[in-house]
Amino acid sequence: MTAMLKHPITIARFPDFYGISTDPLPRSVRWFGPPRLAHQFIHIPDAAHAVRLLAEDEQSAGKVWHVTGAEPITGYQLRDIAREVTGRAVRLTVMSPGLIRLMGLGFAPARGLVETQYLWRSPMWLDATKFATRFGTQFIHTHREALQAIVNGRL
Repeated sequence: MTAMLKHPITIARFPDFYGISTDPLPRSVRWFGPPRLAHQFIHIPDAAHAVRLLAEDEQSAGKVWHVTGAEPITGYQLRDIAREVTGRAVRLTVMSPGLIRLMGLGFAPARGLVETQYLWRSPMWLDATKFATRFGTQFIHTHREALQAIVNGRL
């Protein structure tokens, strides 16, 4: 906060990106907590667009902004959308904390997931009201649009 007095810093907070849970579509949707609990996601191009909006807006400097994608969604709902988008059977693979720890032994990115498991068991949702009021949400893709883009190789 002291540094921000001299050099305004804009902070953008995002929920999880689709890629971590939707790869490798079209076979499986990975879920890291109870699949009946909703979770927030944002499509990477939407997050990039939001960062550009914040960077170009002088009034956003020195503030914290929460940016979210479409409404929170459960693992079952995401799997069903993935099935519709791909036209194939898509599994919902629930990754337990033990399995994530085991994966972390040989796969460094999985180590970071262990520390964020609490976000999947007891969801903490970001409130993007401030961002939506200032910039709108017309550029945010629906879950279906985001998964379709992933299947088509567009992130």
